[in-house]
Amino acid sequence: MLENLRKLINYWGVKSNWWVQGKKLWHEVAYAINELDWSESIPITDDFIVM
Repeated sequence: MLENLRKLINYWGVKSNWWVQGKKLWHEVAYAINELDWSESIPITDDFIVM
């Protein structure tokens, strides 16, 4: 399964920059989510992160 995923990612890399754009968006969203105060929504620790 991992090998098929690698092939698919390589294909996307050759055909367009969709994968790069998607990863950039994913990182921006994760950063924004990590900036929120989750302590009142769910029980978390001080090192809680979203990946």
